[in-house]
Amino acid sequence: MDKDNPLGGDCLNEEELLWRLRSGKPKTIKQLLQKSYTEENEKLLTSLVEKGAVALKNKKYTITPQGIKLIGERFDKKYTKKEYAKNEKIKRTDDKSEVKAEILNYKDVYEKINKLSSEVSLIKSYLDELSKEIQNMKKTQIFQAGISQVNHQLDSQIQVKEEKKPIFDKGNVKDKVALKEILYEISMSLDREKHLGGTIPIPMLREEFMKKVAISREEFDELLLKLETEYSIDLQTAHDMNAVNKNEGIYRQARGLLYYLIWR
Repeated sequence: MDKDNPLGGDCLNEEELLWRLRSGKPKTIKQLLQKSYTEENEKLLTSLVEKGAVALKNKKYTITPQGIKLIGERFDKKYTKKEYAKNEKIKRTDDKSEVKAEILNYKDVYEKINKLSSEVSLIKSYLDELSKEIQNMKKTQIFQAGISQVNHQLDSQIQVKEEKKPIFDKGNVKDKVALKEILYEISMSLDREKHLGGTIPIPMLREEFMKKVAISREEFDELLLKLETEYSIDLQTAHDMNAVNKNEGIYRQARGLLYYLIWR
């Protein structure tokens, strides 16, 4: 590099071009590049103009605030102290020129206060809405927690019911005998308490029986029909259909609604 021209050289970089513009008045391309004029340097200058780092007006180039931002406030060692001091002086002058004192009168102050007040009110309304949303979210979480707890309890109850095993097996004669004895005891107990005269309503018997034995309604009804074929009991139909619950009896197409049990 030429000692008399510290910025010289066959090929410049962006920072060198920007520092040249930063350190002086608007320059033409001839003044700017001086002995360093090459097609590459001209292309580089054009690129800086496209980036917005350099402004071109009346065929003269000036550095823009964007260009100053690119080179920052760093001191390039390739520049002399004198040139650096000159740049710093120009910088301080530019900084002072950019500072503008703002003088406010009473009206301006009043308007600014009103604007700030409205902004504060708006922020407060936003905070109130946010607080309501948070409360709603908390309520929703509490509700969901309650639902989860209820579901857990129901699942536990269902699991307990599923774990109950019938005391008899349809293929085991001994268990059938035990079941028949339990059915007989419940029948007699209802007959004494309700004064039924030996005619036991099937729905009443079924309800009490299922409290003590883990058995489904279908299994209970099937058992009564089986005991009738063995001549242990008689199943009688309901004559007055208005006096009974049709859904609680045992319906047979050939016989009608079986609703009462009598032991033989």
